Amino acid sequence: MEELKSSKLVQQPVNTNEYFSALASVEPWYLYFGNTRMFSDFVKGVLRESTHQSVIYDLTRRLGLRYGEPLLERAWKVIKYVAINLTYLRDPYARVVLPTAELIILNDVLNLPNETVRRGGDCEDLSLLVYSLLKATLNPGEGVYLLLVRAEPEGHTAVLAIDKVRGEVYIIDPSWGMVNGYAVVLRIEAINRTGSLEYRHFLAVILHPLLKEGMFELLKVKVVYLDVFTYLRTGKPTHSEVPAIHRLPPRELLNEWLRMLGLEAKSFAIASDTEVIEFPSLNELIQWIENQI
Repeated sequence: MEELKSSKLVQQPVNTNEYFSALASVEPWYLYFGNTRMFSDFVKGVLRESTHQSVIYDLTRRLGLRYGEPLLERAWKVIKYVAINLTYLRDPYARVVLPTAELIILNDVLNLPNETVRRGGDCEDLSLLVYSLLKATLNPGEGVYLLLVRAEPEGHTAVLAIDKVRGEVYIIDPSWGMVNGYAVVLRIEAINRTGSLEYRHFLAVILHPLLKEGMFELLKVKVVYLDVFTYLRTGKPTHSEVPAIHRLPPRELLNEWLRMLGLEAKSFAIASDTEVIEFPSLNELIQWIENQI
């Protein structure tokens, strides 16, 4: 998720009423990223609304998400749907001119699930969709949250899921089409220039949905899962034909994920439709997660 940036423009001052009118037209979702405590009621309200949208009920039936089904199985159903049917898209810039002639660039606009399923979205759009689908079928002993990372020059949003019965923690990152280090990848069989058969792999979530639809119709495509954590550490791609995850303690899991993102995290927060909690350090977040399991 990108944060608010500004730059100076030399131009005529604008009417104050025009400024406030323009600012009011921009969805203020980006504000929660900077101050979740101040905007906690707003955040919880958005999460409640997204969970109860009709598209969530429709997708719950379509994906076969069921109460009593293990949380990990539901997580893979949801992330596979996102990776194959949607795409990661950065938000367009929204430019607002202050009365002082300063230009504020708002880089973030929220899409609720009914909007995201039509075209995709950026990290918080996709994460909100994944959160809502898992929340709609949550079982006793399970927890699901948006996981917010604040960093410079931009932060990131994913989903934190906790299965207390199994004592497991999952970081579901729809921007990568990934659960605990394994990402959904499309494997294509191709004939190279020498006439030999070879495999080519594409991270599914970065491809346009229409391109993916054409690939499945015209090419020999198989869904496989790339071990991203190991690949980034060793440079050697390892694929599995069935979903797999790294079952790691919270500290190792979070450290691997942050290293993968390449972020110098400043602070963290988790958010659900009932609570918003800020963590000034990684250690405090880890301690909170460990207390949950």
